[in-house]
Amino acid sequence: RGTFLGRLRKTARRNKLGLALALLLVTFSTTITVLWRHAVVQQVEAERAQTRAEQIRDFILDFFKSVEPNKSPGPGIDLKQVLDSGRHKLEESLRDEPDIRADLLGTLAMIYHALALYDDALQLQAEAVEHRRALQPPDTRGLAVDLNNLANSYYSRREYEKAEELFRESLPLWSRLGDPFEVNALANLGAVLVWQEKTPEALEIYDQALERSAALSLDSDPSTATIYYGLGAAHKRLGQLATAERHFRRALSIYVLDPQTKPSRTAQVLSSLGEVLQSQGRYTEARPELEEALAIRHRVFGDQHSTTAGSQKKMALLLLALGELDTAELLLKQAGSTYAVLQDEVGAAEVRKAAGLLAGLDPNRAGDAEGREAEPAASSNNP
Repeated sequence: RGTFLGRLRKTARRNKLGLALALLLVTFSTTITVLWRHAVVQQVEAERAQTRAEQIRDFILDFFKSVEPNKSPGPGIDLKQVLDSGRHKLEESLRDEPDIRADLLGTLAMIYHALALYDDALQLQAEAVEHRRALQPPDTRGLAVDLNNLANSYYSRREYEKAEELFRESLPLWSRLGDPFEVNALANLGAVLVWQEKTPEALEIYDQALERSAALSLDSDPSTATIYYGLGAAHKRLGQLATAERHFRRALSIYVLDPQTKPSRTAQVLSSLGEVLQSQGRYTEARPELEEALAIRHRVFGDQHSTTAGSQKKMALLLLALGELDTAELLLKQAGSTYAVLQDEVGAAEVRKAAGLLAGLDPNRAGDAEGREAEPAASSNNP
């Protein structure tokens, strides 16, 4: 009588068309089922995203009601007070929505960071990472962003080992996502290695970043300019000033052609390029670079910001070398005042060192002084 399989083969030979139609129907039904399930998942995700956006919008609108003139306690309102108010409100809100809570914590952290309130920024960003790690299912992109920004907070506080650890943790996440921000993540890691005097390792990381950039056809992208800036900083640290200058100019050429580049990024490159020129005794070439960097930072950050103070100190060192002592003294006083307000002892110590030159050392030796402030990492915000 034969087996079931044998009988099936005979039936198939007798009715090939019917079997083909049956198989086609099964395949079609399976495909429709998969597509239907995918559509349902997409709809659920879209509805979830809309709900998430609405909740974030409602929180932010409620948050900024405190800046309405008719609700202000006086003629003006301190921005930090507004942020602190929102921070306290967030502590009591959205406890059953950890993903939205993490988004808002990260956003507030970035605002605090932009105001050079690095302690507050770090606390909020650390909490955002804690919430993000606990999410199920995991939010890989959100975690990668928050790890990067938490590392940046440590970087700004000159806690380079912790920053390196977090930058390294974020790298495989960006790689898994296939996200172009992986290039920035590599550049961030390279920057923190340079500050830890791990320059040879940093150069290897920057080479990897350039390879990745080329593979993604990002040759003229600002992320590639960030790599060239990092290479310039690394070679500057090694005393290879001509090579450093070449990399800084390459970075600048990309930034100035990109309308989306933040002015602060351009100022960062101009400042470093000015330092390299000054270190080579090319004071008249260095001056317009440092002046433009200082002007941008005044405009973007204001007077009471550590980055502006760092530019004032660098400009003062150049003016000492040029013999313009009065203006140099004024800039050092302004920088010292800012560092005092921010309780930045490292920055204050650098100003005192420059002031020592003003007080008695040969101004022509100012170009050899080590005057560096901690710059922001390559990419401090969301990709």
